[in-house]
Amino acid sequence: PASSSTSEVTPPVAAAASRAAGSLGMWSLRADITTATNTSINWMDTAGNVMFHFNPRRRQGQIVLNTKVGSWGREEYVALKEGPLQADIRVTSVGYEVYIDDELRYTYAHRLPWSSFDKVVTAPASLNVTCVTAFSSGVVLPPRPSAVDADA
Repeated sequence: PASSSTSEVTPPVAAAASRAAGSLGMWSLRADITTATNTSINWMDTAGNVMFHFNPRRRQGQIVLNTKVGSWGREEYVALKEGPLQADIRVTSVGYEVYIDDELRYTYAHRLPWSSFDKVVTAPASLNVTCVTAFSSGVVLPPRPSAVDADA
């Protein structure tokens, strides 16, 4: 269960269907990050491991990407600009595609099998996640989801 400082944003039915199929469910998550403090978005597996960690670090001027299985793995980095940003993270068969302000900036390769995916957790809980969309396996992700998709 998420603590008061975190929030789960995963559509539970989609997560269960993805696990049951044992295949990659295509995901798109959009977050508007306006805070000056550190935030994170974590894709978690059923064992509590962090499959993908997205962590904008303002003071360091970078976004840290990583995986945690017991301990943290090797960090990978994306340069971070000043001011607010919109992050779109799309999970594909290749990995986690990180779009910043509509530009593909990095693809983080899968380090853990997608078949163990459980949920997405954000910290702090007040992080503005504006859209989470799940697609069934084998479907190509469409262009960035619109606000209409969030209500569907």
